Amino acid sequence: MTIEVERACHALTAEEATPVALILLECVNNALEHAFPGRPGRIDIRLYEVDGERRLEVRDDGAGPPPAFDPGQSRSLGLRIVLGLAEQLRGRFSLVDGAPGALCRLTYPRPADH
Repeated sequence: MTIEVERACHALTAEEATPVALILLECVNNALEHAFPGRPGRIDIRLYEVDGERRLEVRDDGAGPPPAFDPGQSRSLGLRIVLGLAEQLRGRFSLVDGAPGALCRLTYPRPADH
């Protein structure tokens, strides 16, 4: 297993640090649990800003989500919590085919005090 974290130079506020960290943890845990049946894999983590928005991306090179997967329709408690945390940040969360693997993306507005 290889985990690559891209260097990020963004200080998170106290209000965003906990939800972002919990979303990151759930995305990595989902990759470890579902993406790599019987083989090692790679997970890339990136936090960056674009046009006043912060984005957290967790990408794996594993099996990818099932066709037409919708996190909003998932019965997974972890994904329901992630969606609630994204809403708390006034953002949105998606989990899509990363070709190969899965791409989890959290996008939310940059806090005004930064």
